[in-house]
Amino acid sequence: MLRYRLPWLVAALFTIASAVRLIYLGDIPANVNPDACDTLVTYLRFKQNGLSHIFSLNWNGAPALNAYLIGWSWELFGQSVFGLRFMSALIGALTVVMAFLLFYILTGSLVVAFFSGLSFSVNPWVLNFSRDGWENIFGAFFLLMLAFGILQRFYFNSSKRYALLFIVLGASFGFYCYHPGKFFIVAAMLPFLLESARQRSFRILTEGLLVLAVFLIVAAPHLLVLGREHLRAFHRIRAVSIYSTENPLEAFKENVLRNFRGFILWAPYSFGDNRSIVLEPRPMAQAQRPRLVNVRYLPVDRGIVNRLLLPFFMIGLVVAAFRYSYLVLLLLFTLAPPELFSTFSPDAARGIHAAGVLYAFIPYGMTVLASLSTSRVHRVVVHVIFVVVLLTAAVVDFMDYFKWITSPLTLQARRPAVLVTDFRRWGESVKAKVARGEVNITVDAWERAILEEQEKSLHSPRVSLLNTTQ
Repeated sequence: MLRYRLPWLVAALFTIASAVRLIYLGDIPANVNPDACDTLVTYLRFKQNGLSHIFSLNWNGAPALNAYLIGWSWELFGQSVFGLRFMSALIGALTVVMAFLLFYILTGSLVVAFFSGLSFSVNPWVLNFSRDGWENIFGAFFLLMLAFGILQRFYFNSSKRYALLFIVLGASFGFYCYHPGKFFIVAAMLPFLLESARQRSFRILTEGLLVLAVFLIVAAPHLLVLGREHLRAFHRIRAVSIYSTENPLEAFKENVLRNFRGFILWAPYSFGDNRSIVLEPRPMAQAQRPRLVNVRYLPVDRGIVNRLLLPFFMIGLVVAAFRYSYLVLLLLFTLAPPELFSTFSPDAARGIHAAGVLYAFIPYGMTVLASLSTSRVHRVVVHVIFVVVLLTAAVVDFMDYFKWITSPLTLQARRPAVLVTDFRRWGESVKAKVARGEVNITVDAWERAILEEQEKSLHSPRVSLLNTTQ
């Protein structure tokens, strides 16, 4: 009976997720992060020069399609902060819906899937990248599509064409998202290769080759650009690579441990960066020492997901490793490469694409526990407990996000940035510089100019009101 309500639940969840993302979107956060600003500068350059196309490169080497989507949205809404952030908010809301559908096929329970989707929609990590005007959240949507297709193809009795469509869409369009999307096609091919070898099936291998062929056709325009401009395309990746450090092997070992703490144990103070220093709590027997902690992307004093849900995640992950091993491999092969081989890892921005798949093990863990119930009454009671836990986590997460994102410490850590109140003036300044053909347009330079302007106003001579009236 409940399955006939699926469209209504999808609509309700999309409405809630959209509302949470659109509320005060033009005002909160109170400053615009430098990545979003640089993306907009790239779009304005494309528009001014008329030489680049959607398959070329963004400022960070990622596909320029992202800059166009954000730029078009910015234009549509009157070149406002709301417009700059709208596309991330929209795709963030669609990501919540896609996550709900994945949760549903994993659990078979609309109740658990819906409230898990609700909890996912207000997770501070996910919510931040849905309200911040840059492209990282786009990959989360397409990775969920890929996960949905893999589950449908290899674990459930559904139309193969339907499942392959989701796999192709997820892998192909994920390639046009931020850099981790380059690994989606590799992760998509693994189940076909492993399953065809296990079953000695040429038909499964043929399906995989079909997926690869369609991917190559869709990705061909950007692949050609990568071949021609590989130095610029991979500049950002090289800049944050562990191979740029003195001891790459030691950095890799440390990354393994830190990523396990961050993404599996959800330990607080796990996400490192060079932008803020916070004292990490340690046992009294040990001396406290400052440690680099990233507060740009999520609250530092909590994990990426509410730890109230950690037991369910652990159960779901362990059982899924045996029951849905290809889903676990998908998470591993899309999350590990960008995190383990980069500096200041784990990094919440490089891992946000995996948020939905990671979260999927929570409702699945709940379903595993519910299956142990011996009677219908017990199952109802257990599901009520799950709903209460998920709602509690959602309320806490919603409050944590707005408390964190409005904190002066967070706004400071997001610098260099453009204040929302200065955004239109900054936009006019950038358009004028682009029209003049200036190359070095940075948010750092804008901040320095604003500070100099403020200093001049403080030291400028003032005429007293008394003298002006005489």
